Amino acid sequence: MIKIGTRGSKLALWQANYVAGKLKENGVETEIVVIKTTGDKIKDKPLYTFGGKGLFIKEIEEALIEGKVDIAVHSMKDVPAILAEGTEIVAHLERELPFDAFVSAKYGCIEELPAGAVIGTSSLRRSAQLRLWRDDFQIKTLRGNIYTRLKKLDEGLYDGIIVAAAALRRLGLENRITEVLKTDRMIPASTQGIIGIQTRKNDKAGGIVRFLNDKSSEIAATQERSFVNSFGGGCHIPVAAYLEYKENPGKFYAFLSDIAGKRYIRKVYDLDSLDDGAAKEIGIAAYRQFEAEGARELLN
Repeated sequence: MIKIGTRGSKLALWQANYVAGKLKENGVETEIVVIKTTGDKIKDKPLYTFGGKGLFIKEIEEALIEGKVDIAVHSMKDVPAILAEGTEIVAHLERELPFDAFVSAKYGCIEELPAGAVIGTSSLRRSAQLRLWRDDFQIKTLRGNIYTRLKKLDEGLYDGIIVAAAALRRLGLENRITEVLKTDRMIPASTQGIIGIQTRKNDKAGGIVRFLNDKSSEIAATQERSFVNSFGGGCHIPVAAYLEYKENPGKFYAFLSDIAGKRYIRKVYDLDSLDDGAAKEIGIAAYRQFEAEGARELLN
């Protein structure tokens, strides 16, 4: 019996049940253990103001270390740069659509938004890229689970909201997507759309669930996280990274801006044009180039 630790949101439970289903197909019985995290308790402030995304997994990691659960299932986007000591990510599941989605009850695409339109998001990454695209948008804080966000939109509090397309697709809400924002519009968050499984190091549970690992997702997560984590993580600064990868490397998209979204560095790397060393470590290679072009000054 494998005990699966997870948050209690509908999306988190979907992810945990998805993993449980995959394990059951391979003869492994499971039990889902719901754990309330600090991040779930604070619902009225942007993440970057009270500790970041790590607060969505802190209590789950504690339960894992204490042996109350055998594995933890996370959205990799919520996993901080440094894991709890004695733990590791043993599997990255096949990636869902990694892009952001524009959702509106009144407009057919983001181009139709009038001057001064109100857009809901609490992500510095999304806010910065929206402002660089159109500086007339009014960007207002939007927190809560996906259903709460959609309810606020439907109540007319926003002209549109930006959420992860993966969340809507996994919850059967794909019909609410007004427009998928591809990389020409908005570079996704590092690891967006990837589910990760965390275990204690050298624990037998790791060996049991490791077959769920998708190599393409693992490579993408490693490179995206290496870029973002080199700057100190992705919640407190407007930073984005996306490796277009499916069996063979394609392109690596990277973005960093100041908090106001006025000064930025944006790069697209064609991995086929790079030497093997740079291509295999594109996250670090991109970070070094960003540093050379004044990334630290931009952040300060």
